[in-house]
Amino acid sequence: MDLFLCERKGRPTDELIRLCLDSYDPEGLGDARIERSEKGKPYLAGDLGVHFSVSHSGDYWSCLVAGSECGLDIQVMKEVDEEALAERFFTDPEKEYVRKNGREGFYDIWVRKEAATKCLATSLMNVISKIAVADGDRLLSEIDACGRRLSFCSVDMPAGGGHDLSSRVKCAVCTDADNTENISGWVWI
Repeated sequence: MDLFLCERKGRPTDELIRLCLDSYDPEGLGDARIERSEKGKPYLAGDLGVHFSVSHSGDYWSCLVAGSECGLDIQVMKEVDEEALAERFFTDPEKEYVRKNGREGFYDIWVRKEAATKCLATSLMNVISKIAVADGDRLLSEIDACGRRLSFCSVDMPAGGGHDLSSRVKCAVCTDADNTENISGWVWI
């Protein structure tokens, strides 16, 4: 799995996706058509064995490209009433995690739920309070959701290249294959 990141600067999403796909597989995806699901999620037409997930927050755009269904979410952490949001949307063990870990804990859970939503190709409201990605003391690395086994990992954001995102942005990856350990580092595009 490869992770790509850039400052969006008004560049079209399909153009950025194409850059990521060309970097992931420079020989085989040049003519692949990018289409949209009913919910607007971009995907590659045909059964090419390549999947991707796109996320953006603030000025940053990111893409995960993988050989299996996947979900990616990044969030620039901003001031929120994390306990009120947790109370409204999270399971009891997740609320406890937020109470113990504050704003960072809230975003740890939020990016995992968003990543799961994308991996499952559903809406956030379909899963936000129905799946638990933390047990009160720790984030979970695997869960069962919607009849599938999902694997999660948090991904450290880059600190170099003139952008110190490591303390300002949270990121999570979700996949339905047990291969989250095969994530490459970030590639700036």
